[in-house]
Amino acid sequence: MDLILNEKQYVEKMLELGDCSPKDLGANIALLTRYMYQEKYTQKEIYNGIEEFASKVDSDFDINNWYSFIDKCIGKAKKRDLLNIDYIPITQKELDTIKEIKNPARERLAFTLLVIAKFNNLKSETNNNWINYSMDVYFNLARVTCRVDDRPYMIYDLKELGLVEVSKKIARFNIRITFVDDESDPVLKITDMRELGYQYQNLGPKSKIKLCKRCGKPYKVKSSKARSAFCSDCQVIQEKKPKVIKCENCGKEFLTSPKNNSSTLCTECHREVKNEINRTFMRKVRQK
Repeated sequence: MDLILNEKQYVEKMLELGDCSPKDLGANIALLTRYMYQEKYTQKEIYNGIEEFASKVDSDFDINNWYSFIDKCIGKAKKRDLLNIDYIPITQKELDTIKEIKNPARERLAFTLLVIAKFNNLKSETNNNWINYSMDVYFNLARVTCRVDDRPYMIYDLKELGLVEVSKKIARFNIRITFVDDESDPVLKITDMRELGYQYQNLGPKSKIKLCKRCGKPYKVKSSKARSAFCSDCQVIQEKKPKVIKCENCGKEFLTSPKNNSSTLCTECHREVKNEINRTFMRKVRQK
């Protein structure tokens, strides 16, 4: 499940695109339930909405197995509003501190931990720069690849540099970021919590990071001049999506294969043109 700044926008985009990974179904049902409750849907409407949504993700979905879970989510929705965070502010002082690490992988990791800590701070005023997600979350978002056994050692390296503190409760690996700067004006505003490592790696005017035209996800391109408008996941979807073309004869829009670059007429006009060609041909034959 992604870390989400604006949960209302996230849900509305998810419903618009119909995108949801089956492994994230439970988390998205919980979020959709809170969204529908706070949008004043009745309990029955929430049940029906969840069933309609989840059945498109999982054909074996059975609402009878989820009533208890949904009711708990409704109870939580009464106590907690949907998140509405515009951006995560990052200061020049924080970026300079990270640059002093002088190791690209550890810099991306430190930047990611910083952004998550400031995200948690905005969620809770009493958080005090702590994060307690799984190691997978940190390293996947940072785009740092290493052996699983080496991950704690990379965190320890940051600890030795005085950038983090680690809780004694090792089971959950709680981490406190020590170089958070809340006093300076931001020089960078993080508006999407995905691909944080890429976002750090490509700061500057020649950034190779673009935002997907379809889902908004940051993605990396080979060149800052690359024309690709979609991330890899959405590119696959776009390639399967029918192309909409306006008939040059009647003006009617029609659907065709995404690989069709030759059709300019809708089916009816194409048939009429073909018939006219045949009629013209037969007239010429009879005149001979």
